[in-house]
Parts: sequence; structure tokens; C-alpha cells
Amino acid sequence: MQVTSRHGLQVNSIESMSVVDGPGMRFVVFAQGCPLRCKFCHNPETWGLHGGSFVGYDDLLNKLDQCRRFIPQLGLTISGGEPLMQARSCRELLMKAKERGVHTALDTSGFGDEDEFKSLLPFVDVLLYDIKAVDSELHIDMTGLSNTQILKNLETASAHGKKLWIRRILVPNVNDSPEEAANLGSLIRDCARYGNIERVDVNPYHRMGLEKWERLGVVCPYSHVKPPTQAAVESFRGMVTAEAGLRRFDTAQRARVS
Repeated sequence: MQVTSRHGLQVNSIESMSVVDGPGMRFVVFAQGCPLRCKFCHNPETWGLHGGSFVGYDDLLNKLDQCRRFIPQLGLTISGGEPLMQARSCRELLMKAKERGVHTALDTSGFGDEDEFKSLLPFVDVLLYDIKAVDSELHIDMTGLSNTQILKNLETASAHGKKLWIRRILVPNVNDSPEEAANLGSLIRDCARYGNIERVDVNPYHRMGLEKWERLGVVCPYSHVKPPTQAAVESFRGMVTAEAGLRRFDTAQRARVS
């Protein structure tokens, strides 16, 4: 199900200056609605399509323009929730931003209609692609849904030469096994043949969203899980990059594949 408007989109929140949602400083629009039910979600209030507030394109772009007066190179990132739940509306906002010469990014799980996803790509400079799990059964257990369409859309983005930041939230004793590291590394190697992988981020699961689950009156299935140690994160990242054949990887350089 999608919410589509010719005039704007359902927005959960806006962050005017972020440094963790794409290259450089970002103006981030958190779109409302997500089909996944991730057991580790830190923003469960974004799930429902009709939560948040409706904000028109002009209002969003005016806010962006105001911020760009102070930071001319400020980019736009649409995150969520899952932006592909409002793909047509997000496409319109991205298109209008590109007309202004704004660098654009889309932070997505990749779960969405393939044709709608393709229609966004010409207006996206970089995709922040969240891979919860590569193993299908594990993905269903973690999110409630299959990752078949997610992996298909990832291949589509790669084939279109779209710059990619691959992201993984590492949950201890859930998606941190050597087998899952090998699966993710193999997937990255397949994408890297197009020369468009720019970053691989392995981020630790955190517990900062637990209060939101409580406010919603919902029990978080991972409430007992503690964040991984930095050593565990580095170990998993090392296994992934080794399997992917990456001989150099940093925030400023494109991945080098051996």
C-alpha cells in the first residue's frame, strides 16, 4: 500500500542538519510509513502510514532553502520509515530538489515496487541501502517480510550505476554470524562489479528506541539484547570486507575490489 499525493507527503519528522545520513551535512526528511516490522527498530512510531503530519513540497523545499542560506552545500536525504511507501511523492520531492542543484540521497530498506523504485533513481545521487539480513529466513524472522524484492531492487540500482552505501545494523546473536558475514560480503562483491559501492557501514544495534516501543504499548522482541562490543563490530566488518574482496575501504575513497 502506498500514500501518494501531488502536493506533498506524510512526514514523521525533519532534521535540518545531520552528519550521519549521507555525505556531508544533510537536511533529512523522515517519511511516514514502513512495511517492515524490524524487531530492532528504533523508530516504531514511523510504521503507520497515516501518522506524522502532511507537509507540502513547497514547505519542505522552503525549509531546505532557508538552511542552505547558512550551508550552501547542504544535501537532502529522504529517510523513514520507508520512503518507498510514498515512492511517487518522494520522487516529486527529489526531482524538485535536483532542479535546485541539491545533492540527494535516499535511505531505504529497498522494500518496494520495482517500477516505482526505478522511477526514483534518476533523481538520487546516492542510495543508503540497509541490508538487515541476506539469508531469507533470517530476514523474515527479523522483519516479518521476505527480502526477495529488496535484493532485486539492489541489483537494479547496481545495474543502473547508482552510488551505494551498504549499511548493516549488527544485532548480537541474530545477524552477526560468520555465515551472514559471508553472505553479505558475497552480495557486496556482486554489486561491486559495477564500480558503484562507495561505503560499507556496520553499525551496532542500540537500545535508544526502547522507550518508543513502551509508549506505543508494544513489547520490543529484542529488549533483552545488549549492543555488540566494538571488537565484535570490527570483527564482523573484517569478515565482510574479506569476503567482498575489498582491499581498501574508507569514507573518502571508493571501495577497491581485489
